[in-house]
Amino acid sequence: MLLYLVICIATLIACEIAIHAPFRSTLGELLNLMQRSYKTIKSSKVSDHWKETILPIYSLRMFKASFLLIYLILLMAAPFALAVFFLDNGNIDLMAELETTQTILLMTGLAILYIWLRIKILHG
Repeated sequence: MLLYLVICIATLIACEIAIHAPFRSTLGELLNLMQRSYKTIKSSKVSDHWKETILPIYSLRMFKASFLLIYLILLMAAPFALAVFFLDNGNIDLMAELETTQTILLMTGLAILYIWLRIKILHG
């Protein structure tokens, strides 16, 4: 019972992190930079000198956005990692429990319900 309580709390914390994390804007920025890079490379109207100047800048910005997305995903996984770190001992095998279909369905259903209720309550 304690195991499922910890899993539910970790799921709710991960949901809050996902709600407040700038996923959409970061992903939009990454896609925008990819499109701009592609258009710059394909354009015959842009000089090679300008391509050599701007493409490394686009690449660095894409790297930063990709790194931020990875960081946000790891941040969402942090509540589960902390729970495994503190509770995983000889008596409780939390990591094995997190991999079961029943637990995955519980976390998914709880996350959907929590986000739906949060939106309904906050936005009427």
